[in-house]
Amino acid sequence: MTLFDECITALGENAEIINDCDFINSIVARLHFTISGRVDWEKYRNVMKIRNINDIKAKTYFVIWSDADLPILKCTWNKILENIDDVLAVSCDTWLISEDFTELIEFYHDGEVVFGNM
Repeated sequence: MTLFDECITALGENAEIINDCDFINSIVARLHFTISGRVDWEKYRNVMKIRNINDIKAKTYFVIWSDADLPILKCTWNKILENIDDVLAVSCDTWLISEDFTELIEFYHDGEVVFGNM
């Protein structure tokens, strides 16, 4: 069983795998990265480092991993938070985009969590 499979099992029925290629491309097109692979936070508003992930508002998010071969998931924040270790173990960097495309959260492999409005 892969780490992705374990993550899907942990998230349960709450996780939806996104299969629509056009929709996936539209999600990914909203991300702006630096050469080093970090989110280019200069392209977003109200950027702040998150010290306590429990402060993140409960919404539904698209989960995107730095491994481009992995599918994008759609899941509620409560379920993601409940299984955060499984979600973050899948790939070295993880990004969450809110379903309404207003928020972006980066879980960088050095442990830093950054939030910004899109």
